[in-house]
Amino acid sequence: MFDLDWYDEDKTKYELRTEKELRGLALLSAIDDFSEKTITLKANIDLKDKEWLPIGSSFKPFAGTFDGQMKTIEGVYLNTSEQTAGFFGEVAATGTVSNFYLTNSTFNSTCSPSKLNAANGAFFGSVVGVNRGTVSKIYSNASVNAVHAQVGGIVGRTINDSCIKECWFDGEVNLTTTNGMNSGGVVGFAYVETGKT
Repeated sequence: MFDLDWYDEDKTKYELRTEKELRGLALLSAIDDFSEKTITLKANIDLKDKEWLPIGSSFKPFAGTFDGQMKTIEGVYLNTSEQTAGFFGEVAATGTVSNFYLTNSTFNSTCSPSKLNAANGAFFGSVVGVNRGTVSKIYSNASVNAVHAQVGGIVGRTINDSCIKECWFDGEVNLTTTNGMNSGGVVGFAYVETGKT
């Protein structure tokens, strides 16, 4: 299910061509944030509606560069109760995610008010759950569904001087609980931390 043969921690550039290699990236992101490293997608990838593990998390945000080279990633299926999730869970301030089509995919957040920080809910988007870096030139027609979340078609929550540009969402966003939560076609909620401008 995972292919890790492409990975060498001493290298700074990687090329991914298969479903198993892409799933390997998601697995490796739990131990390597890929800071100052570049991952390039060299082929269209079909994830075949099998459960997806997000790349990066709130514990170890993705800090590298992911360049999709305008390839298509399709058939992503994510059903999670984690607070921060998407195709990428969280992108760090130095992280860049760009240049791909995300199609025929489904993202379900079952995070409830009793889970973790009930006041904030989940941070959930088809491309990125929480963005502190740069997200650009991405198209998504995903179905994004959440119970209690800051939910966006592309990004759930964007923070401080992060950047989202030239992104297009053509799917649907469904939020069950609207009490204190926010939803949007591109971004669910834009947040500036205390002391930031």
